[in-house]
Amino acid sequence: MKNSVKMVLEASPKFDEKLNRLAVATGTSPEQVLLKAITLYEVASDAKHKNQHLSILDTNQHVVAEVVGV
Repeated sequence: MKNSVKMVLEASPKFDEKLNRLAVATGTSPEQVLLKAITLYEVASDAKHKNQHLSILDTNQHVVAEVVGV
């Protein structure tokens, strides 16, 4: 990766297991999982500042879950 920054992350074994499980499940790297998580967090945070909500919809466009606490 061009112009990359090396970071050291100290995390619990449970976090590491979850991160690696998500990477395997999505066929990507742990770094990509973290990047996508940060991107999703940014979307949720921006929505909150605009008094909007981030929700999960089913195929009929009904809210089945709402992201809270961001």
